[in-house]
Amino acid sequence: MTTPSGTTTLTIPAGALSSNIVVTTSKSTSGDPVGAVIGSYEFEPNGVTFNSPVTISIKYDPTIMSSSINETDLRLAYELGGEWVILANSAVDTANHIITGQTTHFTKYSVVTATKLPYGSLIDIFNSVEVRSNGNSNYCLYNNCLYNSLYGTTTGMKWQCVEFVNRYYLQVYGKNIRISGTDAKDYYKTALNRGLVAYPNGGTVQPQVGDILVSEGDGSPNNFGHVAIIGAVAADRVYVTQQNWFQNKNDVNATIPRNGNNISPFFGNNSYKIKGWLRLPVTAIPLPPIGVSALGENGQVTISWNPVSGATSYNLYMASVSGVTSTNYGTLADGMKHVGVTSPFIHGER
Repeated sequence: MTTPSGTTTLTIPAGALSSNIVVTTSKSTSGDPVGAVIGSYEFEPNGVTFNSPVTISIKYDPTIMSSSINETDLRLAYELGGEWVILANSAVDTANHIITGQTTHFTKYSVVTATKLPYGSLIDIFNSVEVRSNGNSNYCLYNNCLYNSLYGTTTGMKWQCVEFVNRYYLQVYGKNIRISGTDAKDYYKTALNRGLVAYPNGGTVQPQVGDILVSEGDGSPNNFGHVAIIGAVAADRVYVTQQNWFQNKNDVNATIPRNGNNISPFFGNNSYKIKGWLRLPVTAIPLPPIGVSALGENGQVTISWNPVSGATSYNLYMASVSGVTSTNYGTLADGMKHVGVTSPFIHGER
């Protein structure tokens, strides 16, 4: 059985069913777990089981996938308890762009990437900010829910998508945007409380580098939305970096199509349509302070500077070599950043 569009094919061998049933397949519009490379498909009746394996084939369009994804990494997977579970026997035909696998039950199926890095693995470093794998997004159900922090500020539960954007804004902009107890789906409607400005998808303001791309999900119980950082903007797409989607290298500089100011759902997954993007408000940035001095004594360094009108606190960048700046400190072996300090500031290690 092949759908009129030719996207999905189902082969049921003789004797696989004990009685006749009406079988249908359709494109899913809600309830998809994160991690799908393309949209998902409902094979119904949901939950029906077979006496012998049936074969499911899904055709994918490589032109709408993120350019960072290797087709040989694609697999067929089914939804179970809010997770994508890879069919161990699935295989990819890269010449015809088809994923095929065998199963003994009906549910929701989609195309996903094959390998998730273990929980906590360092995927990459983006703009001096670490990107880590959440491994299994249900990790917290079976372990103590661990929280990460930076500069003494909690950034969120390891290694969720919200933890990454919170840490990114704290490390890059010196801005704490975290609101305890909220999910990714809450970011757009709480933008003002976070000190951010919200712009709707399809509106008059185009996305830009550093914006937080937000999906509020589809309202289903296990859909908590998704957020990512826009790292680059091209004429027909945006490049985002994120945590807790692919759980591998595809989470860095992943591509999402856009048509003008209308950005497509996260990686073709209609359960994660884009609500809009958030950014810091445009304000007059005070000039750097002058009269900076450093006095070393008794294993400590006291750094002082003249106050700047309009500034209530400062970000201090340090290293043991000259020429340290706000953009290169992360590349230096002992570079560091202190957020929200005032003069005089006492540093005890250098």
